[in-house]
Amino acid sequence: MLKRVFGTSNGLDINFTKQEDGKWITTIPRDLSGIYYLELYAEDDAGNISYMATVVMKFDPVSFCVKFDVIEFHGNAEMREFIEAFHVKNHYDTEFKGGDNGCCC
Repeated sequence: MLKRVFGTSNGLDINFTKQEDGKWITTIPRDLSGIYYLELYAEDDAGNISYMATVVMKFDPVSFCVKFDVIEFHGNAEMREFIEAFHVKNHYDTEFKGGDNGCCC
């Protein structure tokens, strides 16, 4: 079972917190370009740490649209579930649109 998810966003450390509803949430430091390169790692209950994924996140502050592109993924089904349920909390509460429905990215 995933115990911890962490990594970097444009070279800065980020840590995810698991909520009661099972979602993982983090705060990502702002970047003026709106493009974030995330390197994500996971730790299981046994203390094993492994590379999970490289994700490019694009954020448009005008439309509040967020798009995630998973560039590389290594992991088990639980890690894939984390990636598919990826939620981000920034200074704005954003709606994950995945680039559809007229999203900017």
